[in-house]
Amino acid sequence: IPEGIKELDRTFEFCTSLSEITLPKSLETLFGAFIRTSLTHIDIPDNVHTIDSSFINTESLRTVNLGKGVKIITANAFECTGLKSITIPGNVECIDEFAFNDCRYLEEVIIENGLTKIGTCSFESCPSLTKVTVPESIEYIEFFVFDNCPNLQYNVYEGMNYLGNEEKPYLVLCGTAGGTRLVAHPDTKIFAEQALFDNENITEVEIGENVTYIPPMALRGMDGVISATVSENNKTFYSVNNCIINRAEKSLVKAFNCSEIPSDGSVTFVDTAAFSNLGMLEVIYIPRGVENMLINFDFCD
Repeated sequence: IPEGIKELDRTFEFCTSLSEITLPKSLETLFGAFIRTSLTHIDIPDNVHTIDSSFINTESLRTVNLGKGVKIITANAFECTGLKSITIPGNVECIDEFAFNDCRYLEEVIIENGLTKIGTCSFESCPSLTKVTVPESIEYIEFFVFDNCPNLQYNVYEGMNYLGNEEKPYLVLCGTAGGTRLVAHPDTKIFAEQALFDNENITEVEIGENVTYIPPMALRGMDGVISATVSENNKTFYSVNNCIINRAEKSLVKAFNCSEIPSDGSVTFVDTAAFSNLGMLEVIYIPRGVENMLINFDFCD
């Protein structure tokens, strides 16, 4: 491709015999450019900032070098490719939904420091995936990111599954490894969306001092909880009367059957799923001062 070209928009889609290509340094955007081709390797130039649905069903693709300018790997970018491993450089800030979905041969994912978000189902149905390195910069992991990845090796602490890196292997709480007490590791920063979704076996919840994000669905349900506490040193959340509350937002993040919402004005907002799917909940008192409630009592039988 000659220099001067800045965008490739579905340019080589369904060119099934295309097995090799050199991209110009001037290139800035890829959109559906190489869907269902026979490429085995691709070097993404440094000026490319967005990769959008560009390699779907290119099952021959084994290796990719992402340029220094890539900021976003958008939806379905490498879905159903033949990648065996991928290194996401620190310049990438976001991996959107289904970006690497159904990559059957993908074994290892290394994400360097800089990425903040991994979107829904980004690595879903990658049966060969065994190792994922997550950087300390991570802030949010959405729904079902590693769903149907039966061989993924988690780091286990106190009966819970985590992902992280060599220095901090317990950065992200991903789910249970059979434990009945959630005692977050001191290094844990975030909970993955749906981490303990509707888990009725957990009886105690202890949130560590470094947890900065608990998504609404991470602790949905959990009928068996009888005690919920947050470290006194946590700057984002605190606990009172078995409620988990966001300090700055004055929001009730999660309540349980044993919870009592404080009536001192410290809670003005009840977040999504705070009471969702609590099948044993019989009575709840909403105190004066609560101004806004999202969907909260669904599936409270």
